[in-house]
Amino acid sequence: MPPVATLKNVTVTFGTDRVLDSVNLILDQGERLCLTGRNGSGKSTLAKILSGHPAYEATSGEIIFDGKNLLEMDAEERSLAGVFMGFQYPVEVPGVNNAEFLRMAHNARRV
Repeated sequence: MPPVATLKNVTVTFGTDRVLDSVNLILDQGERLCLTGRNGSGKSTLAKILSGHPAYEATSGEIIFDGKNLLEMDAEERSLAGVFMGFQYPVEVPGVNNAEFLRMAHNARRV
């Protein structure tokens, strides 16, 4: 069975700074990954590049997820494929309950 995600020599810049340099990772089906490290070590940068944040650019390498190159997809395509960032402490929106929000998100993905 092929890996769920493969990062090959991913280098990321933010502005003029190189913030990730030649990152390699293979994530097989059923595996879990936990990234830990000091502030500024690249955890959030990696999450942002995976989800397609417009301020971050992968200047080299490739990221294959379920057989598709994430770097060739926009953020919406990535989210529909199941790659997105959620908030640890989301802001409450008056009149929108969590169950309805999740139902709408699930139905949008099914389309």
